Amino acid sequence: MEQNILSHLTPEELGLRFEPVREQALKAAEQSQDFGGLFLGFSFFLIAAALLLMALLFQLALEQRAPEIGTLLALGFTPKQVRRLLLVKRLCSRCLVARSRAWGLAYAKAMLQG
Repeated sequence: MEQNILSHLTPEELGLRFEPVREQALKAAEQSQDFGGLFLGFSFFLIAAALLLMALLFQLALEQRAPEIGTLLALGFTPKQVRRLLLVKRLCSRCLVARSRAWGLAYAKAMLQG
């Protein structure tokens, strides 16, 4: 009985069909689009936007510190001393930021390895 059923049925009658998957994949790969230039252009755009944002943030920080700078100058500090004071404050904050980034990277690396 089983042989009789198998001899009269074909895979197409059951809704099965065989497709040349390898050939279709190779054909699709030949028609692919290169996105390298697009990603490169987008990367340059992101870098330019980040630099512009940094410049704007620097300008905003200077505008917010204008009263502090004016007070220091009114108290008798020379412009050179004010620049040095602001530079030292900026370097200290940057060191803290760099240290926190290093700890963050170390933590992320440890989590990935764990």
